[in-house]
Amino acid sequence: TAHATKPQLGLADSEKSWMIEYDHLILAPGARDLVLSFPGWHLPGVLGAAGALALLERYQAFSGERLIILGSGNLGLSVAKRALANGLQVVAIVDVANTIRGDANLAEELRSAGVRFLLSHTIQDARGTDGVAGARLQSLDKDMRPADGETLDLECDTICMALGLVPNIELAAVTGCALEFRADRSGWIPKVDSNMRSSLESVSVVGDGAGVTE
Repeated sequence: TAHATKPQLGLADSEKSWMIEYDHLILAPGARDLVLSFPGWHLPGVLGAAGALALLERYQAFSGERLIILGSGNLGLSVAKRALANGLQVVAIVDVANTIRGDANLAEELRSAGVRFLLSHTIQDARGTDGVAGARLQSLDKDMRPADGETLDLECDTICMALGLVPNIELAAVTGCALEFRADRSGWIPKVDSNMRSSLESVSVVGDGAGVTE
């Protein structure tokens, strides 16, 4: 507004909305799952790793029993470990790479617990009508191209995409913070200095919202 002397933030709840002045604003919006589409990805039972961890840890509302995890980075390994701790079965961890991307000790712990690693594989499609009933995997050659005719069908009720996280930059963007593209920080992120201050002196961006390292 014309008479405002300080930056303001618009807030709202279920009953009203109002404005509040601030001297300094710290944004910590976190990150969301990187989700890629494939035939059947819309079926109930296909979800991202961050969503799976929230259901397992925060809400205790995970309904699946047999998981296939796409991605062998630490995010995927963490989902697998948590799933096993909850008494669920991890059918396989699948990755297009020919080596495991995440922590070697954690991967060995999972392998010792019976988790199967299918490297040099990608998902071809999810099977099912009202929900996930299985997945067809496609093997890849050394150039990460599909190997002719080499597919594998696995039964599962959950496909978890642990492909990575993407910073939530929307709040920083509408606030007016300068953005920059950093492939090593998972894409577009707010531009911050060593003290996490943005291009706006009164705004800092912290946590995964300022960039994800894996």
